[in-house]
Amino acid sequence: MEYKKGKKIDKSHAAVFPEELVATILKNFTNENDIIYYPFMGTGTTASFSSKLNRNWVGSEIDEKYCEIVMSRVASEKFLLFD
Repeated sequence: MEYKKGKKIDKSHAAVFPEELVATILKNFTNENDIIYYPFMGTGTTASFSSKLNRNWVGSEIDEKYCEIVMSRVASEKFLLFD
């Protein structure tokens, strides 16, 4: 199966996962209501799709700029943020 290149949410972040790939992995290897740990959140593709697929997620990101991007990206989705 081939996946289209992921769309950039922020032009400074080079490692963008294809959204279809993330969705496929989550659907095949997790169940609804599972908790997904996302250690390198980047722009939040996995967090966004975890929420859309009824998975809970906890993420870590050292770059505050990317944390802000993730927060705005999933603002309409429920999530828990730890400082």
